[in-house]
Amino acid sequence: MILLFSKNKMTASLLSSVLLIGLLAPVASAKITTARATIDIGSIGSSKYYVDWDAKTANSGQPRIQVSANVYFNSVKKDSDDKYGAGSVTISNSLSASNSVRGKWEINSTHREYDGTGKRTDIDTDYDSVQWDPAAARSLSGKNSIENDVLSEIKDSFAFDLDNFAFFRAVEVSSSHVSDSLKDIVVTVMDNQREGDIMPFVFVDESSEEAYILEKKADGTNQVTFIGVDEDGSWEVHEKVEKEGKSLK
Repeated sequence: MILLFSKNKMTASLLSSVLLIGLLAPVASAKITTARATIDIGSIGSSKYYVDWDAKTANSGQPRIQVSANVYFNSVKKDSDDKYGAGSVTISNSLSASNSVRGKWEINSTHREYDGTGKRTDIDTDYDSVQWDPAAARSLSGKNSIENDVLSEIKDSFAFDLDNFAFFRAVEVSSSHVSDSLKDIVVTVMDNQREGDIMPFVFVDESSEEAYILEKKADGTNQVTFIGVDEDGSWEVHEKVEKEGKSLK
């Protein structure tokens, strides 16, 4: 997703006035102008193929910007990276995968901008996916069954009743309608995951001001992050609880 903002046409006198004001006033932060994530199937060999991904953040040259990305295959984390800079920042990588396993590659990218004091002034997210579905593949995608099994196990182990909660997969946080403060928490959970962890699942109940992030770690541990709303109306983490769970095969 690329957001483009057209430049205003100014007369010479108006431009001079603006420049004069700019010299007298403190530097203001601009909005993020580019927030993009892409993932594609690259070259294919006899027994493997390559997945190319990248994510880019750009603004109009104001203070620091950051881009981070998390990549999943069939809901299992495979890669991540982040980078700070100014003006324009890009991260990228190429991953090797077996061409005998069908599945879905997904990328979530988060783009942040900060002013000179380090305060975050803008945030955006983007999502992209690509399906690997060769006719000769011997193994069907296990994404749906993995997610269903993991969710069922975690709900049972913590005795959760989440029937009234809205649900979304963390990697698709960019298409959710939650506030930036909750998006921050979801992205932080993804950033802290390690390779082999299962993608987080998010449950939100706006009316009761409650939210849960459910995770399964690569070693089988089940983890739940309990989230609520503070006095200022922002979402905040209350606690994290872990329980021993079934190991992933």
